[in-house]
Amino acid sequence: MNFSLLTAAAVLVVGAAISAPSRAGTVGPGGILTLGNSYTNASPTVTTAGSVIDNDISANSASTYTYSDSFTSAQTTIAAAGVPANTYGFYDNFVFTISGSDADSITSTINLTSGAINTSLINLDAQLFLLSGNASLPSFEPNNMVTDSLSVSSFTLSPNVSGSTVVLDPSASLNAGTYVLEIRGFVNGNAGGSYSGSLNVTPVPLPASTWLALSGLGALSLWGRRRKR
Repeated sequence: MNFSLLTAAAVLVVGAAISAPSRAGTVGPGGILTLGNSYTNASPTVTTAGSVIDNDISANSASTYTYSDSFTSAQTTIAAAGVPANTYGFYDNFVFTISGSDADSITSTINLTSGAINTSLINLDAQLFLLSGNASLPSFEPNNMVTDSLSVSSFTLSPNVSGSTVVLDPSASLNAGTYVLEIRGFVNGNAGGSYSGSLNVTPVPLPASTWLALSGLGALSLWGRRRKR
């Protein structure tokens, strides 16, 4: 796999990316995840979204969150160390925080719409990794990878065709933490294209043994109060 370097101007743009979320936004159940950071190679310049936004969904119970992005013109592919040559033109990062008694089950389905004639998104790919350990976003070669579901066979549709695919393992279980769902692809149609997806969060229930232990502690507390009386 051959890699080439970005121009000096593009390197400066990448270096300006924030190393950690600069602000967090609490997202209610069923809310829309804000695009935490975006890196787009739209000819003739490379742009990035600036500050990283952390979508805080840790206070919510089971719910479905949506994410999406759309493009209005064709792109040139990104030429950078860590990016397969002639493959990607954009990296979208949805940063979110989850918490729970143990972990959360995460599934995600993404829909790709090519739209009108001369509109096409190709090489759609999804990665999920921990934010910690990554100096900046986007991360072309992420550390602490959880899953890279489409890296071998990316998802591609022709103009006027739409479809969907599951991008995260439905049986996946995540510990509490801050994660990055990174969607990347290449817009090679003159009219752009769009994608949308859903992120389903289901807190894992406490094991039966834990509930028994908690009920035992409650009984001991009640017995102690009665003795004091």
